Amino acid sequence: MNYDNFLRFIFPDGMFDYFEMVGFNELSDKVEIYFEEKNTLSEEY
Repeated sequence: MNYDNFLRFIFPDGMFDYFEMVGFNELSDKVEIYFEEKNTLSEEY
């Protein structure tokens, strides 16, 4: 199952501009999601 749209709904706006999902584990009683910070500067700098 693709959770991309769901994750974009529950996490703050703009989060995926700075973080990339690198891992996802669906277990019987929980879901583990791993993010890695992108190496980019914001437009303000």
